[in-house]
Amino acid sequence: MRLFLFILFLNIATFGISQVGEPEIESEVMEEVEVEMVDSPPPPSPVGEKPNAAKEIPTSAYYGQQNGRYGFYNNQDWFVPPVYDELDKVFSDFMVAKKSGKYGMIDRLNNIVIPFEYDKIFKLNKPYKRGQDREWLGLYRMEKDGKMGMMDKTGKITIPVKYSVVGIMEENIYSLGSEELGYGLVDQNHKILIPFKYDSPLQWVDKKQKIFQTQIEKKIGWIDLKDQVVLPFEYEELKMIGYPKVRYYEYMKNGKWGFMDLNGKILVGPVYDGIVKRAGQIILVGIDDKIGVIKDNDFKEIIPPVFDKTEKISQKYLMVQVGRPFGRAHGVIDTLGNIILDTLYQDRIKAGPGNLIFAKAKTERRVRELYAVYNEKGTQIIPPTFSYVNRRLNYMVVATNLMREHSDSDKALMNSKGEIITPYIYSEIRLKKKRGTDTYIIHAERDDMKGTLSADGTENPDFVPTNKKKQQQDQNLRNEKQIQTAFEQLQGEWYGLNTSGFLTKIQFLSPEMAICTVYFLKDGEECSFDYAAAVSFLPSMNKIKVQ
Repeated sequence: MRLFLFILFLNIATFGISQVGEPEIESEVMEEVEVEMVDSPPPPSPVGEKPNAAKEIPTSAYYGQQNGRYGFYNNQDWFVPPVYDELDKVFSDFMVAKKSGKYGMIDRLNNIVIPFEYDKIFKLNKPYKRGQDREWLGLYRMEKDGKMGMMDKTGKITIPVKYSVVGIMEENIYSLGSEELGYGLVDQNHKILIPFKYDSPLQWVDKKQKIFQTQIEKKIGWIDLKDQVVLPFEYEELKMIGYPKVRYYEYMKNGKWGFMDLNGKILVGPVYDGIVKRAGQIILVGIDDKIGVIKDNDFKEIIPPVFDKTEKISQKYLMVQVGRPFGRAHGVIDTLGNIILDTLYQDRIKAGPGNLIFAKAKTERRVRELYAVYNEKGTQIIPPTFSYVNRRLNYMVVATNLMREHSDSDKALMNSKGEIITPYIYSEIRLKKKRGTDTYIIHAERDDMKGTLSADGTENPDFVPTNKKKQQQDQNLRNEKQIQTAFEQLQGEWYGLNTSGFLTKIQFLSPEMAICTVYFLKDGEECSFDYAAAVSFLPSMNKIKVQ
């Protein structure tokens, strides 16, 4: 009995393969599995032959592999021998398989249902609906030599393989076509619904009214399911705005842009050179190389085309610029189209936490320009004070005497209300978001200490000494000793030929200074340079030390 159980366990461990039942719904048929078989199973039946006719057709089998090839077996018999590079994991009457670089279909007894002549075979699912699982239509799409077709789950060819596009509009409506044949619509029986006379694949405009978008001679228009023109074919571009619910269309006609509603009614004629961007409740439009602002709902002008450049600097603000590239000035507008700061500022303007805005002195040149702070109404709440500002998530790192970002000058932290919540004592302040949360950790360093700060700027108990200064002092001492040792070895006069072939003398006076004399024939010219430069110069000379 123990021997029997051991052999049974060995067989299970050897094959290590799971039971497969009814078909699963997948968006793509083929999927590789990594299963390694230790011992070889019984010899497989030849491809295309059935096993012993006396055996019943299996309803389920194990999915296995041998030597990197896949098959199905049951009770030690290979109903589908492991000869396929890829094989549908679902054991059924119609399984997609790949062999010798081509795809076909086989049944449970390894009979060839669809010849192995296709470059790819996919399952076709119903069009996706939000919140619903993708459901298989019981159809396959085949690809061969760059062309596509369709067949049903019995292997019957429903659409011949001759199209470059085979798409599902909805159940029983399919978009087909190619550049040679044109594009149109058919039902699942290949009955033509819309003739193949259009230049691009048909796309939905309105599913309820069955309206489609397509092209004729590079012009875009709309048609219905009766092939009646709904929107004339006279537009170069037509873009839906709003997702998932379309609100309106942007269109281009004769090189100019305008807007239309969902029914194709023109709201704004083609007057704009370009649609620059949308931001909040406004649209930036271009006319004669200038940028203006219109409302996103009724398309009325808010700001005439006066800007040369715009840039989004936060979710609420856009920086606008007039003049380029010289004599430029910057300002700020919000996403409602309100002018917050007039274009009076030479340097780039920065958005801070909350609704704060940081802008340097106005266009009059000063010896040193400092950042002032403004609120969402454009009112200055802090006069020009800061030489350095840097956004750190919900805070602003500021300094009053800092000329470079990586300087050791003292910095402080400002909150979203414009309040300085720490003293100006930190050499480094940085924020890191906690993984999986909306909270932040504020890391800071000062003097010879580092740790974290609380949200109100106070130092937490983990603020401890780092010994960084002592370590730097120790390193400096080591460097000085190394320099002194090198100087003692190099004392005296060194003669040799420099890279130009002239006789040169180097005399080391101290660890910081050396004198170099280059002899041009009979005349000598002295040049002093530092110790490090002298040492680096020596390897290029044929040097002789004179004591």
